[in-house]
Amino acid sequence: MRSAAEVLLKEVRANPAKFAELAKTRSQDPGSAANGGDLGFFGRGAMVKPFEDVAFRMQPGQISELVETEFGFHILKLDEVKQPVFAAVKGEVEQRLKRQKAAAQFRAASEKLGELAYQQADSLKAISDQLKLSPQHSDWLVRGKPASDPVLNNPKLLEAAFSDDVLKGKHNSEPVDLGKNTLVVVRVAEHQPERQQTLAEVQNVIKAELVRREGAKLAEKRGDALLTELKAGKNIDSQPWEPAQTVSRRSFGALSLPEVRAVFAASATKLPAFAGVKQDGGNYVVYRIDKVIPAPAPSLAERSQLSGLIGEMNANAQVASYLEALREKYKVTLSQQPAE
Repeated sequence: MRSAAEVLLKEVRANPAKFAELAKTRSQDPGSAANGGDLGFFGRGAMVKPFEDVAFRMQPGQISELVETEFGFHILKLDEVKQPVFAAVKGEVEQRLKRQKAAAQFRAASEKLGELAYQQADSLKAISDQLKLSPQHSDWLVRGKPASDPVLNNPKLLEAAFSDDVLKGKHNSEPVDLGKNTLVVVRVAEHQPERQQTLAEVQNVIKAELVRREGAKLAEKRGDALLTELKAGKNIDSQPWEPAQTVSRRSFGALSLPEVRAVFAASATKLPAFAGVKQDGGNYVVYRIDKVIPAPAPSLAERSQLSGLIGEMNANAQVASYLEALREKYKVTLSQQPAE
């Protein structure tokens, strides 16, 4: 493959004006070959590093040496360099600087939050006073049952709230990361031992749950029957179908992940095809597939982005595996003593 690329490089350098013509006939990049190899303008971070390093060292009109990446060999010809006008990027630069400043402030506040929660573990007063935060009091939280506040349904927060150190030791929890730059320190204000509720307390809940379950069973039974009829070619056009929408594995539209999986699992050898999905709320939805559109071939930039994403996921998985191995090998016991 390298030898063929070296021959092509000699042809390009012998006649640079034929670069686009050769790219159309010889390039194996489905995203740019039809355009004569034209990738358009791109900034740093859009391409894989070896490709980008060479591109940003070149001068207009220059033809590169062979550049090897995980996608193969590349020959670059730089046509034009476009410098962004500051006025056009001023807003983006300001927002980036604000985000960086906010991130630094958040990190500092996070460290202070963890420090105060640990050093003065018997109260939230220090956190409230020094970080200017107002403690929020929740309703009763029952182990194993959903809370009225979605924040309290976070698995990490529940684990912290019902831990021995928080529940029995009456200490502050460590800051719990809920994502989206949100940290929570949990403290138990009052605790009642577990008890069996009376029938009067739970009869409405039981009634609603039984109605929901029976409704879900009936919906699924009716949905399965309708799906069978549709697959047999019966009553297809008599159904009240909602407006058509286009979905892909990368763009779900209004569908959930299970719904998208069901749609793409349906056989499309004969159209219209049909797929049925039981939703979490008990509803049963039937989808009609009228058209299958082949996905466009990814461009070099898209393949580069996907490659970077996969590399990042692999790196994160390796770090997580390494940390788990360390935890298994080196057992650590923590003790907490409230400050005087």
